[in-house]
Amino acid sequence: MTDQINGTYENGWYDACAVMLRRFVETLIIETFIGKGIEGRIKDAHGDFFTLQTLIDKARSDPDLNLSRNTKKVLLRLKKLGDLSAHNRRFIAKRSYFDELFEDLHLDMQTLIEDFVHEAGFK
Repeated sequence: MTDQINGTYENGWYDACAVMLRRFVETLIIETFIGKGIEGRIKDAHGDFFTLQTLIDKARSDPDLNLSRNTKKVLLRLKKLGDLSAHNRRFIAKRSYFDELFEDLHLDMQTLIEDFVHEAGFK
């Protein structure tokens, strides 16, 4: 998935990149809760995972996750950009949107990934 994210960004396909980042965030959250054995906290009565907004809310507030302040902010920014690219038919993402939303995109993403990898117990 990260190869696709990097490829879309490098090729200037920013809507695709935003949607892939949104998907990546969703996957990180789900895999972290599974890795901690607490996935029941992010499923509805039918056993389906919650929507991304609810997943983010749960990840940001769960007492068993120790996410940094920066990661909590980046989650919301990534969702906003991904939602616009995925659901707004008039929105076309541009590189400047990534630059405006993230002071240092690479550093923010690295921090987010490291937080979730650590919390999930991945090596």
